[in-house]
Amino acid sequence: MKAIKKILALSLATAGLLLGFASCDDDDDDDVSTVAVFKSAEYDDDGAKAVDTVTFYDDKTFEIHYDAKEVADGFTIVWSMTSVKGTYEGNPAADGEVKITCKKWVDDSETTEDAAIKKVLAAAESGKTTITLTNEDFPLVDAEDGATDTVTVSGGKYTDEDEGLVYTRQ
Repeated sequence: MKAIKKILALSLATAGLLLGFASCDDDDDDDVSTVAVFKSAEYDDDGAKAVDTVTFYDDKTFEIHYDAKEVADGFTIVWSMTSVKGTYEGNPAADGEVKITCKKWVDDSETTEDAAIKKVLAAAESGKTTITLTNEDFPLVDAEDGATDTVTVSGGKYTDEDEGLVYTRQ
């Protein structure tokens, strides 16, 4: 049980850092189409195998979806959530600069993380071997003002310099 607590705490801390990247307004347009999709290569997120998927829509919004799986001591934690939503300028379907502005990102506050830890511990204590954490556990909250970044797409790829991840257009 101590190993699960330790791994969960490390996972939550790392996920909080990764998930606080960027976000966008949530426009409920039934006719929104995908302009471009980028995926990171699988990477190690403190023991969890993770992949980020960035989807750009024709209404000039984007979202980042975080998927990860961590197994320790026979217990599996699956992360499946939208980590960021935002708006963008530029054309992500072509090479060139794309400016992204974060509007919402995952709530990785201590309160949210504590609630997720309790949920995982309760699942483990009840005999479950797998739990999935979603946006119900880590809801999106308003991003800080000025949360913008510019990525340069070249050859259908761009690099997140902060995380060292390469994203490839799908």
